[in-house]
Amino acid sequence: MSQQLWATIRELRRLADESLSVRERECPALRCARQFAHVVEALPIVLDPHARFAGSIDLAALPELPLQSSADSSSGPATPEQIMRTLFHCFGGYSPAHTCVDYARVLGEGLAGIICSVQERQNHVSGSERDTLTAMGIALEAGCRWGERFAELARELSQEAGDEDACRGLREVAEACSLVPRAPATTFREALQSIWLIHVLVGLSEDSSSSLSLGRLDQYLFPFYTRDLSDGVSAADLRSQMCAFFRQLNTFGDAACAVNIGGLDAKGRDQHNALSELIVSVVTELGLASPILAIRVHDDVSEERFSAFLDPRLLSIGQPTFYGEQACRAAMRERAIADGECHDWAVNSCMGLVVPGREISNMWGGVVPVLLSLELAMNGGVPLIHALPIELEVDVPASYCSFDHFYGAFRACLVEVVSFAALHCKAATAWAGSQRPNPFLSGLIGDCIGRARDRADGGAQYHIAIIEAFGLVNAADALYAIRELVFKQQRWTLAEVVDALKADFDGAEDLLQAIRALPKYGNGNTEVDTVACDLSALFAEMVASYSDTGLTFAPSFHTLNAHVHAGSIAAASADGRRQGDPLAKNIGARPENLCNSHTGLTLSASSIDQSRFFGGQALDLSLDPAIVGTPEGRRKFRSLVDTYFSRGGLQIQVNGLSPALLRAAREHPEKHGGLTVRIGGYSARFVSLSSAVQDEMIARFENGV
Repeated sequence: MSQQLWATIRELRRLADESLSVRERECPALRCARQFAHVVEALPIVLDPHARFAGSIDLAALPELPLQSSADSSSGPATPEQIMRTLFHCFGGYSPAHTCVDYARVLGEGLAGIICSVQERQNHVSGSERDTLTAMGIALEAGCRWGERFAELARELSQEAGDEDACRGLREVAEACSLVPRAPATTFREALQSIWLIHVLVGLSEDSSSSLSLGRLDQYLFPFYTRDLSDGVSAADLRSQMCAFFRQLNTFGDAACAVNIGGLDAKGRDQHNALSELIVSVVTELGLASPILAIRVHDDVSEERFSAFLDPRLLSIGQPTFYGEQACRAAMRERAIADGECHDWAVNSCMGLVVPGREISNMWGGVVPVLLSLELAMNGGVPLIHALPIELEVDVPASYCSFDHFYGAFRACLVEVVSFAALHCKAATAWAGSQRPNPFLSGLIGDCIGRARDRADGGAQYHIAIIEAFGLVNAADALYAIRELVFKQQRWTLAEVVDALKADFDGAEDLLQAIRALPKYGNGNTEVDTVACDLSALFAEMVASYSDTGLTFAPSFHTLNAHVHAGSIAAASADGRRQGDPLAKNIGARPENLCNSHTGLTLSASSIDQSRFFGGQALDLSLDPAIVGTPEGRRKFRSLVDTYFSRGGLQIQVNGLSPALLRAAREHPEKHGGLTVRIGGYSARFVSLSSAVQDEMIARFENGV
C-alpha cells in the first residue's frame, strides 16, 4: 500500500486532535477512537463502476505529504536499544497486524449488534473501563459509516453510469453497502462485502496493510454459500463473486493474508467443504500469491484432494503452505488453549497459530540472535566484531575446563539476550495498551468488550508475543564443532577458534575445513540433532519463563528472509559460516550442509519438539515440478509430508521453481517480472528482491530447500 496513505492517516489524526475536548485528549482510548473516526470519514474513496465490491481508497487523490523516515522519529545519539537492533539484529517490541478478528460475529450480528453489546457492558462499569467501551462504540460506529460512504458513492455513480450493466452493478453495491457491515449479512455477496470492508478497516486501524488473516474463511462463509445455492444463485455466479473478492483483496497490498483450508472439528470430522474447493480452485485459476492457502493436512485428506494442492500453477507462485493438523493442535494445547478450542486454530498471516477472533498475536515480539550469546561465551563476554551497548549481568569466564563449563556460560549469556528482547517486548506492549490503544480492533476481538480493556492491555482472551530465534541452527552446529574439535579431540584451543572467527578464517583454512567436514544438522544425524534439540528446548524454556497473566511468550524459528540481513552483519561462526553469509532460514539448515536433501532435513527438523515452538515456524522445501508432476511423485511427496507431521512438524512451505529459472530471472529481470517465490509468511516477485536474497534463494533451491 502507498506510503502516502500512511502519511495521510498521520496527518488526519493530527487534524482530529485539534477538535478534541480536553477530556478526549487526556484519554488515549477516546483520542484514538476519535482519530480513527476522522480518518474513516475523511479518506478519499473511489469505486470502479464495474467492480462487484466496494472498499477502495483513492490513492490518486491523496495529498503530497512528507514521508516519515527512521531518522525523523529519533534525534540525538543512538540508544542501546537502537544499537542492539542495528549491529546485532536483536530487539523486542510490539508489532501490528498478524491477527484475525471475529469475522463470524461480524457476519452474524453486524457491527450494530456488537455496538449493542458494548452499550450493555457500559451499564456495569465506570471510570477508565467505561471510557474504553465508549471508544469501542465510537470506532465501531465509524466502521458502519465506512460502508455507508461507499453506498452513497455507488448511488451517486449509478445516476451517472453510461450503460445499464454498470448502473445495475452500482445499485447492487449501494444496496449491499447500505446494509453491511452495520447489519448482519444475508447473502454470499453481502458477506464478502462485509469482510472486505472490515479487512481494510483493520489495516487502517493498525497502520498496516500486511499480514491480516481471514482465518477459517471456508467455515464461517460456508452457510452463506449454501444458502445462496438453495435460493437459486448459480454456482458460476458464486465463483465469479469469489474471483472478484480475491482480486479486490490483492489491491490492498497484503501479500501475507492467509486463508485456512479444511481441518477437523472438535469431534474429528473433516471440515473440507465445497467452499474449500472453490477457494483453492479460484486461487489456482487466477494465479494469486495472496491469499496464502494454509492447508490443514490430516489422514482424511484424500489423495485426489492432496494432488490438487500440488497443481504446478500453485507451486510456481509459492502456494500452498501445509500445516499438520494434529501437530498444530498439540502446539495449541502446549500453550494452554482449552481442548474444546484447539481444533479452531488458524494462521495469523505469517506462520504463527492463533485462535481466530479471540487472540492478539505480536508476531515480531522480539528477535534473539543466538550466535551472539555464543560469541559472548567464547570471547570473555565481548562480541567478535562489534561493541556490546548493554552491560552483562553475568561474569563470563576467560577459559573453560570442560564443554559443560563452556555450555553453562553460553546458557548464561543466552539468558541475558533473551531477557533483553522479552523485557523490551513487555515494555512496548504495555505502552501500546495504555498509550496507543486500538478501539476498533478491540471491539472485534473477544473478550475485550467483556473485560472492558484494550486488546494489548489484557482485553483479548489470548495474547501471544513471539520471540524469534535467529541462527539457532547455526549455533547448534557451532556448539557441536566446539565440543568435538576443542574439548574432545583438542585439535584447537577455544582461543584459536576465536582468533580464526575474528579473521573470517583467513589463515585458518585447516580449521574451516575440519569444521565443514563434521556432521551437520539437516541430515538426520542423531548426534548433531540432539545438540539442536537440547538448544531448542533451552531457548523455549527461557522464552516461556517471561509469560504472565494476560501475555504468553512463544518461541519460534521464524525468519522470513531477514536471515540474509542478519547474517550480513554477523561475524563468522564456528559452524563454518563465513562473515556476512546468511544464517539458516526458519527451522531449516544451511543449504551447503545438506547431503540427502528432503529426507534428512525433515528428520532433523522433526527431531525438535515443535509443540513447544507454538509461535510457529516453517520448513522450506523446493520441489522440482517434474517430480510432483507424476502420480508416483505426488505420492512420495505426500508420504514425506505425512511422516514429517506425524513426527510433530508444524508447517511445510514449498516453492516449485527450478534454480535455472531463478538464475535466468536474476540475469534478465525484464523477462521475468511476474516470477513469484515464497519468502516466509508471504510470496513476492523474485525480481523485486535484493541481489543478496536472490543469491541465497538460488543456493537453497539448488539444494532442495
